[in-house]
Amino acid sequence: LSEKDADVPFKAIKNSELIKLVNLTKFKHSKVLNRLQAMQFIDEIKNERVSKVFITPFGMKALQKSLKGVSE
Repeated sequence: LSEKDADVPFKAIKNSELIKLVNLTKFKHSKVLNRLQAMQFIDEIKNERVSKVFITPFGMKALQKSLKGVSE
């Protein structure tokens, strides 16, 4: 989500597009999204027809901290 600049609600990515990008089964995708939402790393926007997700500011900080730890 951060690579696609989906960091605010109006830039959110459709779930169907995200499934194609990450190449996971629908079950795995659902499981991962539920866990990320529970940790408040991502948020979901549910419209009548489409569900979209974006990374939260807290999720961005967690990602940056995680990547910083890998680069050191």
